[in-house]
Amino acid sequence: MLTEGNMKYLETISDSEMVHLQPFNPMTQVIASEIISRIREALPSADVFYFGSSALGLFGENDIDLGVIDAQEYVASGATLESLFGLPLKIDEKNHVVRWEFVQEGFLVELFLSDALAGRRREHLHNHELLQEDEQLRDAYQNLKRASVGLPKREYMKKKLEFFNALAVDNEHKPPLPAV
Repeated sequence: MLTEGNMKYLETISDSEMVHLQPFNPMTQVIASEIISRIREALPSADVFYFGSSALGLFGENDIDLGVIDAQEYVASGATLESLFGLPLKIDEKNHVVRWEFVQEGFLVELFLSDALAGRRREHLHNHELLQEDEQLRDAYQNLKRASVGLPKREYMKKKLEFFNALAVDNEHKPPLPAV
């Protein structure tokens, strides 16, 4: 089942855009580790998260999803990350989220900065933790991805959203999350 927010998000994806899924490339983890080291060196008080398929070593888009949370120095951290990775792609002042996209050694990196682990960011991290801890869920997710090769990106994202929405309903699989 999809939420109203899910349906609005899916409408933003072009009907003609195709998903490009491929076997896991271990170089994504090497590059992610290098980027994380740079961030931690520049922002020692920030929390840095690496999540998504490449972090789990799964079949996928071989992109690198990173998050930085810095409640104390949010504005200064934004300036520091800008000096490291260039101008952000999007700044959401209302929700205190800044987003970068850049290519590192041929891999797309999606990086966000926020002052809190809340909303969709919290949900993404929670889903990552569920997959990390449960081999059966991880296998089901990887099978969904493999079965999606050749699909339009909108249809692929719909399947992913339905998968994760079903997890949200299944409270047996929800470990406690840290307080926000």
